[in-house]
Amino acid sequence: TERMKRILGPDHDDTLAAMDNLGVTLGSWDRFYESMEVHRKVLQFRERTLGATHIETLQTMQNLAMALFDLQRSDEAKELILKVYNERKSRLGKEHPWTLWALCYLAKIYSGTGLLQQAEGMLISGIAAAKRSLGENHLGVLMGCCELARVYARQSRYEEADVLARETLLR
Repeated sequence: TERMKRILGPDHDDTLAAMDNLGVTLGSWDRFYESMEVHRKVLQFRERTLGATHIETLQTMQNLAMALFDLQRSDEAKELILKVYNERKSRLGKEHPWTLWALCYLAKIYSGTGLLQQAEGMLISGIAAAKRSLGENHLGVLMGCCELARVYARQSRYEEADVLARETLLR
């Protein structure tokens, strides 16, 4: 990304996309603070050049929300992911895959903060919508099912969690 910044410039679309991907990678390595910092920088550029509601800006905002959640800054994460979800729902529709992706992340935040019934309801409706538009075996559907199994486990509904997790793994 440093080379891309030098050659293409720090606010070039390809540079920003690479930086955003770097932030996701850092998060997967449990380097959450660094991930957050990268996403913040990308978000600043994208908001300034593309606007606050551009689809790429919203993607970075979603990535930043999840980095904040990983840092246990749940209120900030929830506020950002709600913005992403509502904007995507307004622009793309409530059953668009990207809208459903934001809904799944919102449910993950709700689950992680103990709002298990709300998370369960979101996931059940989101999974049904995703199955209609994407099919039973789409990665997004499977991820939603795994998150729902996690919610069941947190609710001490271990048998339901086990059955759903096993069914999902077999698809």
